[in-house]
Amino acid sequence: MRRRWLIGLAATLGLGAGTAAQACSPLPGYVRPSNFELVQIADAVVVATPLSAPPVDEDDNPFEAPMRLRVTESLKGDLAGEIEARGLRLGATRRSDPKDIFFSHPEGHMGPCNRMTLAKGGSYLLFLGRRGEHLGVLGFPFSRVNEDYAGPDSAWSRVVRTYLDIQREPDGMVELARLEALKAQLEAKPGRTRYDAMLAADIGAHLGSVSPWKPTGYLLAARDDLKAGRPPRYAPRNPVYDQEQSGVAMFADMIMGASGEAPGKPARDPRETAILEALIEPGHADALPVFEPFLREDASVGELDLGLRFLANNGGFGRAYDLIEARFPTRLEGAASAEEAQSLLRITAEVVEDPYGGEPPRWRADPSTATRWPRLSLALARLAKARFGVEAGFHQGPKALLTADYRADPELTLMLSGHEAAITDWARAQLVLPGAAQAPADAADDPLKLPIRITLRWAGLGAGAAEEVGLNRMFCAGPARRAMLIETWGREGGLFGADFAKRMAASPQLDEAERSRLTEAVRAWNARLTRSDQRSPFDRDDVMAKLARGERPTAQDLSSLPPLTCPSV
Repeated sequence: MRRRWLIGLAATLGLGAGTAAQACSPLPGYVRPSNFELVQIADAVVVATPLSAPPVDEDDNPFEAPMRLRVTESLKGDLAGEIEARGLRLGATRRSDPKDIFFSHPEGHMGPCNRMTLAKGGSYLLFLGRRGEHLGVLGFPFSRVNEDYAGPDSAWSRVVRTYLDIQREPDGMVELARLEALKAQLEAKPGRTRYDAMLAADIGAHLGSVSPWKPTGYLLAARDDLKAGRPPRYAPRNPVYDQEQSGVAMFADMIMGASGEAPGKPARDPRETAILEALIEPGHADALPVFEPFLREDASVGELDLGLRFLANNGGFGRAYDLIEARFPTRLEGAASAEEAQSLLRITAEVVEDPYGGEPPRWRADPSTATRWPRLSLALARLAKARFGVEAGFHQGPKALLTADYRADPELTLMLSGHEAAITDWARAQLVLPGAAQAPADAADDPLKLPIRITLRWAGLGAGAAEEVGLNRMFCAGPARRAMLIETWGREGGLFGADFAKRMAASPQLDEAERSRLTEAVRAWNARLTRSDQRSPFDRDDVMAKLARGERPTAQDLSSLPPLTCPSV
């Protein structure tokens, strides 16, 4: 089995876990498995009837929701009797189109990427996979993993059984030859039926799809044809197969960008990119000669991206890690831009921390890197921050160095504060300790310096009253503490803290000097976030936009805001 996209959508961008926001968007470059490959990938293919499922709360992850089913026929695997499968729920649902074998149930194209709703007592043809101790519906977006079962003579059932028969042959290249022969036979058949035409077209879509589940020999031959300028042996599959068939996909473009490229990834020839990305996945170790040139000393960042990910997925993780350890500190130090630095950090995260892989992550599974990666990861993260002001995309390694004493390494604690809720909870609690606000604000060992930095970095992200009480106490603790709060906001303020800053601007507690200090802090805050995101976060907020330009908001600008007030002494 190649990339493990089972039980939910481990390789998609999750857009909310609650039942009110069951949505996903595949990562750029996603290739939907062909129907033949679905049969190949699944650990089990069964006909099953839903029996029961617990209700899903708003805070639950619907992609992990369990359902009890009774297996009535096992086409692949040894499942029998009652089973539990994840990623399903009971409810009213329209039946699958019994004449369609190409596209999945409409529910999957309305947000969740795959159908999730089955009717109690219905009959369904399910493609299941194991992940750890759990069994779940395969999570490949827009795939036919849980369609209604219309009997053994229905089109979809016949297709699946045909492919299962062909897959008794263990050699992938022989399978392809059998499929090619069957397609030719169907196309030449006198008086061929609608089903014959559909099966021939489905085989053609499989043969023309460049995917990680193809044999290495197929992919290498496709690359040779491309390099030699020869037309592909098989007509390329229509890219519509890989896409959501609804307007919801437009939201993904807003998130990922209209170009379809993940941030930081260098552009390459799309045809060769598809082949190389397929070869990078596990199971293609014989393709090492293709990737060896990408590992040379003077390789570009884009070439290293390909070569190192190939090694990590195909039995060469130790070598990939050694190359990162030996070269990336120097490459990061000499990076020509923040974008190049971010590319190096992204490659490192994908290779070492394996964000789309299994458990444990690669660095923990290797005894050597388990001891080396935490220190290296922290060094790379600090270097990127010092040189370019960018955050590293990895946190597992630095987290291994974190102790219960959050003050022992303030920068490490700050780095991990967005990944560990316990850190932000600690920071907010420090701000409301009795007498905390009265500590000297200008002392080198000020105990509130780190808690304020952490709180301001994540202000506005849902802490609500607990956060506001702490910040309000700091604001009202006197001019010195207020000055520290304002200046720290300019250096550390995050993307979502504008509401509190505007209430400060509206407060009668501020004198003229403090108002000037707040204006300068917002200018610095805006400049920092603009450098990071390539646009101002405040351009649609009139008050913040004025402050970011160095202008004072008028009383009318602030009239609708609830000002911060302090109790009379």
